[in-house]
Amino acid sequence: METIQFYSKGNMRYVLFQVDEQHYLLDRRPRHLLVYFFIPSSWFFYQNVFPITDEEYSKMNFKHSKASKFTIPTSLIVGLVVFFNSWSRLKNYNPFEHPNTTMPMTIKWTLLVIGLILAFLILQSVYLVS
Repeated sequence: METIQFYSKGNMRYVLFQVDEQHYLLDRRPRHLLVYFFIPSSWFFYQNVFPITDEEYSKMNFKHSKASKFTIPTSLIVGLVVFFNSWSRLKNYNPFEHPNTTMPMTIKWTLLVIGLILAFLILQSVYLVS
């Protein structure tokens, strides 16, 4: 049985791992739109895996060790979201009632669609940079 050693370096897009003496790079970027809405569906699609040399691995290991100092733990973000949700229930605060504007509904929907498109583009740029 082969031993697989994973290296977690704080990179969102790539996973480094080693099988026997060969290093590999797994590209986790979703290749299908369905994966963004139902994450476990990524298990049904093939992922890109690239063999890398020891020299490339040492360069990536050094680069990711510097980048991993600036990552925010997912548990912290989830904890803040749960805290805000619990606090808003306790105080009967609904954030969607307070920003009352006199804008027409078409402008509100347009801004919502633009916001979703910008969020998607920011997510794609994070994948491309990392």
